[in-house]
Amino acid sequence: MKKSFFSRWRKPAVRIPAGRSLLIEGLEGRRLLAADLVASLDNGVLEVVGTKKADAITVNLSTTVTGQLDVLSGAVIKQSFTAAEVTSIRIEGRGGNDVIVVDPTITVPVTVEGDGGNDTITGGGGDDDLNGDAGNDTINGSAGDDNCSGGAGNDTVNGGDDNDLIRGDAGKDDLNGGTGDDNCDGGASNDDVSGDDDNDFLTGGSGKDVVSGGLGDDDIDGGSGNDDVNGDDGNDRVRGGSGSDDVDGGANDDVIRGDSGKDNLTGGEGSDSFDDNEDNEKSSDRGEGDVSDNSQHLTLADLPAPVVTAFNTQFPGAKIREIESETEESVVVYKIDYLNTAGVRQRAVLDAAGTLLRNGGKGGHDDDGGGQQITTNDLPTAVQTAFNTDFPGSTIGEIEREVEDEGTIFKIDFTDAATIRKRAEYTEAGVLKDVDLR
Repeated sequence: MKKSFFSRWRKPAVRIPAGRSLLIEGLEGRRLLAADLVASLDNGVLEVVGTKKADAITVNLSTTVTGQLDVLSGAVIKQSFTAAEVTSIRIEGRGGNDVIVVDPTITVPVTVEGDGGNDTITGGGGDDDLNGDAGNDTINGSAGDDNCSGGAGNDTVNGGDDNDLIRGDAGKDDLNGGTGDDNCDGGASNDDVSGDDDNDFLTGGSGKDVVSGGLGDDDIDGGSGNDDVNGDDGNDRVRGGSGSDDVDGGANDDVIRGDSGKDNLTGGEGSDSFDDNEDNEKSSDRGEGDVSDNSQHLTLADLPAPVVTAFNTQFPGAKIREIESETEESVVVYKIDYLNTAGVRQRAVLDAAGTLLRNGGKGGHDDDGGGQQITTNDLPTAVQTAFNTDFPGSTIGEIEREVEDEGTIFKIDFTDAATIRKRAEYTEAGVLKDVDLR
């Protein structure tokens, strides 16, 4: 029988010269998981790369082997690495609706790229960089100071614990800072942004946003668009941004500003300050102690050096709460609200040269400008004696001197020994005219 060409063809043998050996290189650092999921460790960086399908990727510390870090694809296939050799983790979803979970026991930095698809991403216990990218993603930062970005699409992002930076980017997003001092930016479209606990910086970005501060002293900017902004609890600085906004300071002592557009400003409870310096603004429902003015709000860095030096010298240990500048009778003055070392709220007024013009308590009653603010040193001796006799153990707040038809009246706001806020009114001779609750 005649042999075919293929039966007669043979692959030439590989000849190795004398003195040389055949080297076969192993892929020790790279391990293939099901459906081409790849996990590799290189110079301390554990990299996990998913597929274009819907992956379920979990990274955690082994519960059975001490010091072992496991990579799971789904609930079945598992590859392990020495945890001490892993200094950071990078996970790429590579498309598909992925579920990526890093266990809270993992505290090394983690970077996650969801890539395309509607992904669910949960960070570990360290400082993570979590990116949903395109798609309607759900991101939870968990513990650590995390950087969370929803990317394009309608995303839900929760920073979790600690101080997080959260961006919704494009799409209708739902952002929640969680605990910690968070920075949340809704980005484009109509977003729902909440600071939750602690002192947060929140901005709605463009679009018709709902922004709420939650607990803590928050700094809130609705951004462009017709926004609904609420400071909630805490001493907040709240502004609507451009557009026709509804701005509510919420509880406590807030600074409220509408900016451009036809805004509706509401103080809520507490001693609030309204800055109605734009056209078409409407302020309503002001609580006890609210004031409205065209003053400029400043920081300590904005003050002239003589003012800073004078304040620090005269009020050492004071905790500044708010600073304003105003023009009074053609003279620029600086009003510094602060807590003294006894925890009593005070206001010092200084000129640009650092001269103390007045200092006294900043009470919670309406500031109608009818009286002159003075200190206890300015009270007549008869008034001081009468007050100390009538209300022993009280803490004085704000004092005003006002001229009425029957003569000069001294109005003293104070907290009595039972911690009840009151106001007493005395004549210059020390006669108690009236006392009421504040």
